[in-house]
Amino acid sequence: MTKMEPFEYDVKITVHDLYLIILWDTNYFDSRPESKRICGKRVADGLFSVEAFASNPKPEYRIAQALGEKLRPQLSEAIKQTEYHLKASLDAVYADLQDPLVTAIDTASPPTNAYMLFVEKGKGAPLVNSFIRLFILMDHITTGLKSLHFKGCLTKAEYKKREDADAKPLRKLMNDLNVIIKKYHQQRKTLSAKP
Repeated sequence: MTKMEPFEYDVKITVHDLYLIILWDTNYFDSRPESKRICGKRVADGLFSVEAFASNPKPEYRIAQALGEKLRPQLSEAIKQTEYHLKASLDAVYADLQDPLVTAIDTASPPTNAYMLFVEKGKGAPLVNSFIRLFILMDHITTGLKSLHFKGCLTKAEYKKREDADAKPLRKLMNDLNVIIKKYHQQRKTLSAKP
């Protein structure tokens, strides 16, 4: 089993840009366990932990389950709102790509790399899967922007600026979810602590 391709996984997607790799996992290429930077993988792990507590029927987890059940709709709605924003960005990129001046140009784009993003076996859940779908949307946005760059519609700086702006809702969601999940665990531990 290698870091790049685990033997078993619950979810696997392919992306084509380093920007998304770093956004997903700051340790993708270099393991830096001391790094506490927020990344998609950490957020996905946090979403899984909420799902695991929310679905645990054992009596000793009753408080954690109730808190998790109450939190699920909020997390789901935040992900849906971000998906809405990313789809609007993708629609704008696709509209630019359909411009007759753009479609008239047939360019040979450089070969693309493919990077696999994984959710480890046992850590998949509906919230995790809806979250990772956002990276697929962002991958389509980035691929379209690259195509616009190679067709001469955007300079490299314009393409990167637009990519950064289009990814802003995803980055904000990651930060927001990280805060919400941390608060959930703090509250769960406080309420579950035995006097």
